[in-house]
Amino acid sequence: EAVRELALLCDSFASLGLAAETEGLSQVLVRVLSQLTADSEVLTMAARALKLVVAHEWETFTALVFKPKSDGIGMPTPSVALLATVVAISDAHTCARLVAFPSIRAAVEQALRGGDTAAKVEALKLVASMVLKAPIASAKLVHVLLTAFSVERPPLRYFALALLFDAAYALAQAHTGCARSEAEAEEAERELDGFLTWAPTLLHSARVEEQTIAVLGLGKLVLHRLSDDSLFSQCIDAEALVAELAYRYTAPNGLVPTTEQSAKWPLLQSLGDFFACIAVMQRNDLCNSITWVLLESLERGGSTAVEEPRTLRCVRYLARHLDNDALQATAKVVRLNMYDLALSPSPSLQEIMRWLVVQ
Repeated sequence: EAVRELALLCDSFASLGLAAETEGLSQVLVRVLSQLTADSEVLTMAARALKLVVAHEWETFTALVFKPKSDGIGMPTPSVALLATVVAISDAHTCARLVAFPSIRAAVEQALRGGDTAAKVEALKLVASMVLKAPIASAKLVHVLLTAFSVERPPLRYFALALLFDAAYALAQAHTGCARSEAEAEEAERELDGFLTWAPTLLHSARVEEQTIAVLGLGKLVLHRLSDDSLFSQCIDAEALVAELAYRYTAPNGLVPTTEQSAKWPLLQSLGDFFACIAVMQRNDLCNSITWVLLESLERGGSTAVEEPRTLRCVRYLARHLDNDALQATAKVVRLNMYDLALSPSPSLQEIMRWLVVQ
């Protein structure tokens, strides 16, 4: 309680512009920030006051908070709670600079190596918050969330996966023009590309929890993607993800949740809702996905590959969301693309329509 009162007093001094007239206020605030038992409210007050005391000078702020000093002020490895507070009061530019601090990774690794589940949750939330605030600069941290998903047990495993999809979404929305260097942009693209290659495999996980999180995460990536110059569009075609979701929805031997599981993890409802939304919001994605599936099959094995039950189930399910005019237009696009790709023999429009519609 004494620490809380001290933080409130310092915050009031700083807010009134009396910081410069208060001897040693910055040292007092650093001592408050170093208290491992301080809660988030106290840390926020102290960090906000310290920013005012140092006139928002980033180098001075970090020198006081993150670097150990001979008189004992400062700390070599700040607590996760303190780091989360600093990220919360930082803008994207400042957060991007935070990523380079060795103390960030050290604090997260220390928390994840321990046996305290609550500490692990806070560490993972810290990592996700940094990616959300400064996606390109923090792209390397996505691997921390992926590792946590791989090594932790439920429910922490599912929590890490949900944060992973949140982080991937932030990264997908970003533009490489925001990168501070070409190397940073390339690293961000590699991280997202690797995630988008791996994520659809979760649609066939043996766990309904993981499948549901994957459906919601992939659906969000498709439905809410930004312009064509976003990182998402540089890594994958939206129609490929739509096709993966359709393959899962029409899989005859796919995991079917129990009534009890569905109440908590509405897998099939989420899949159905996704296609209901995309049919209204982004109908062209359905047309493009049908084209993508058919051309991929034709390139792989000609008409025989298209006639495979898996392929027909997928394209016919997608086609159910389109009217006849849209289907006719899609069939023409498929035929034109076959000419461009020099695929032969070229099926007639009637044959393509037969693939799309059950007679």
